[in-house]
Amino acid sequence: MMDVQFERRKLLASERKQKILEWVASEEAIDFASLARLLDVSVMTVRRDVRHLVDQGYMTLTRGGATAHLSRSLDILVNPRAFDSSVAKARIGEFAARNMTPGDVIFVGTGSTTAQFIQYLNPDQNLTVITPSLPHASFLATRGVRVISTGGLVATEDLAQSGSIAASSISRYNANLAVIGAQGISNKSGLSEVNSEISDLNRL
Repeated sequence: MMDVQFERRKLLASERKQKILEWVASEEAIDFASLARLLDVSVMTVRRDVRHLVDQGYMTLTRGGATAHLSRSLDILVNPRAFDSSVAKARIGEFAARNMTPGDVIFVGTGSTTAQFIQYLNPDQNLTVITPSLPHASFLATRGVRVISTGGLVATEDLAQSGSIAASSISRYNANLAVIGAQGISNKSGLSEVNSEISDLNRL
């Protein structure tokens, strides 16, 4: 068990859940009693927090504890934004996935919203996904979805691939759909992305 120390103040529910995700992902499995001790809350509170995370697909209940869903927990660890507004993003992802048709070739960008989208893809629809996101590629491959990883320079913060290799790889394929995230949207400028390298790939 890791040695965890943090300021002794009561954490908000969202902060507790973030801590739980981090600990369960790093330990692979952890019990309710240990989580309660680390968070300085009751076991009942931990059970409630874990149940919420299970309902969102981040982990699985075990006897007396929980284990992480590797790909989703990895996305949280490398991209903390993935936990923000997760319910709304899950709804967006589910809606988009329902509109896929068998045989679609889909470019899937990086980010937390597209991470929700891939959770709902049907492996039986003979889909092909092209993505620069290593966490996305890993998840899709384990689900049995045909996936093409673009290659390229890997960013340390979110394990997204970019650069000339990624751009060249994307240009070789004819995707009929693209599912991308964005930092903002406006009537004048449309979608915006602060990372210029990711923005360049999305435009391809």
